[in-house]
Amino acid sequence: MRTTPKLKLAAVAALTALLAPAAFAQASNVQVYGRVDLGLRKVTSEKLAVEPGSGNRLGFKGVEDLGSGLSAFFHMEHRFNADTGASQDPFWTDVSVVGLRGGFGEVKLGRQASPIDMATGGGYEVYDGDTVGASFSRAGAGETKWANSVMYTTPALGPVSLAVGSSLKESTGAEANSYGAALTYLAGPIKASVALQQNHDKSDSVGFGLKYSGTGWRIYGTAARTKDIGGDDGAKQTDLQLSGGFDVGTGELRALFNHSKLDDVKTRKFSVGYFYPLSKRTFLYTDVARQKTDDQKSRNGIDFGMRHDF
Repeated sequence: MRTTPKLKLAAVAALTALLAPAAFAQASNVQVYGRVDLGLRKVTSEKLAVEPGSGNRLGFKGVEDLGSGLSAFFHMEHRFNADTGASQDPFWTDVSVVGLRGGFGEVKLGRQASPIDMATGGGYEVYDGDTVGASFSRAGAGETKWANSVMYTTPALGPVSLAVGSSLKESTGAEANSYGAALTYLAGPIKASVALQQNHDKSDSVGFGLKYSGTGWRIYGTAARTKDIGGDDGAKQTDLQLSGGFDVGTGELRALFNHSKLDDVKTRKFSVGYFYPLSKRTFLYTDVARQKTDDQKSRNGIDFGMRHDF
């Protein structure tokens, strides 16, 4: 059978179409991950309910080696309510960024954690913001997610790195652009961060976080304050959080204290819980908590749940 140039061209095109996805997969390291976390929860004055214990999620992240020490990366994470199947808004509510990384450090653009969240976020709390036992406020009313943002992080300077960035107000109706910086120290058992940030309403936030890991135990703490909430001469909020995790049996015993003061109104929370691993990715947990705000009745909560990561 005689092969014409057109047939040869068609064969090459078909082969290219078949091999292109494989070539792309080799060039880009893409990871798919997620979590489903549900349990029974009962809170004062509320009915017994099936509730998410943490942020149920589906995420994608990847890196492409561009050569000469330069790489491109992306990270997107969707959050949803596993009890109903409903999506959270925005769809990529936790993170949606693209960036470049190299010897100069890292630059990323999109929706991402703010500097105040870098210093007071879930990594500085034993519950990581999850279950009925988690703190109700750590960032002192500072913005924890930045949309329309750009962030630059220096390469590690010994144990220290610095992140600086801004979230543009664009056409959102915000009063001003938000900007700030977070300095992080990481060496051995100690991780600590401090952050300064101006929010979109021109309020000013400062935050600090600390984690210290020992043999069989971990201690976490955060402190944050925001003044002029809502504009000049606005409200002031101060948050404090102290928590710890202790190896007991094959699981972790957790305890937390959270204190928040909004102007002259104080709220306190105490909680204790136990996380039991069935495997490296599957956990059973239970927590009890008590929260009290000045001149209001106490709110008590209890949960029993299961978490699976993939």
